[in-house]
Amino acid sequence: MSRLPARLSEPLARLFPVGVVVAELGSVVGAEMLWPEEILDSKGFAPKRVREFAGGRVCARRALAEFGHTAVALRRGGDRRPIWPDGFVGSITHSNGYCAAAAAPACNFRAIGLDAELVGIEGGLWPQICPPREIAWLESLPDRLRMTAATLIFSAKEAFYKCLCGIGGGWLDFHDVTVRIEGPELAENGTLLAELLRSDEGGAGRVLAGGFRIDGDRVTTGFALTADR
Repeated sequence: MSRLPARLSEPLARLFPVGVVVAELGSVVGAEMLWPEEILDSKGFAPKRVREFAGGRVCARRALAEFGHTAVALRRGGDRRPIWPDGFVGSITHSNGYCAAAAAPACNFRAIGLDAELVGIEGGLWPQICPPREIAWLESLPDRLRMTAATLIFSAKEAFYKCLCGIGGGWLDFHDVTVRIEGPELAENGTLLAELLRSDEGGAGRVLAGGFRIDGDRVTTGFALTADR
């Protein structure tokens, strides 16, 4: 197995409480970075999907290595999510050649959700993603910030969904979750709140605080559910 090319990311680790490790990879890797079991799991994937799959696994192994857990294949579960080693939780994201993964001990965290997106959510997509309150917030922003802010809402709902899935939550629609971001404009780094509106996915009113980072044309968001929640 080649040396892992992913690197740890302190800026992305700050999206989460202390104890979560995040690794990222901005270059393309291929099937040579996969373990034999993972190659079986990726059989039939298109070449682009294999590269994404491999990059995510490389990042996950780099994050797990910080806990002394290096020799591990991350299988693909029946729900298509990674099967993390016993004693750990995590989340993987990939977007246009970029991959990242977060991992943490299960004794401290019940679930993690990480998502990265390229800015590109235009106004015509807002009604599919946002309820009226979020659309009103987007319309209150300067034109130059609206697409970034809409992408941030989209990414936050994806990360929240991944986190909820980690504790057995089912399928969510974008309108089942509402996202709140403080302040009239967007900073490079910040915090946000995601609230679950549906009552059949762990209880309506569940609110999680998360973090976001805007780095050029990429938006990354993260949520963590601690063991005491």
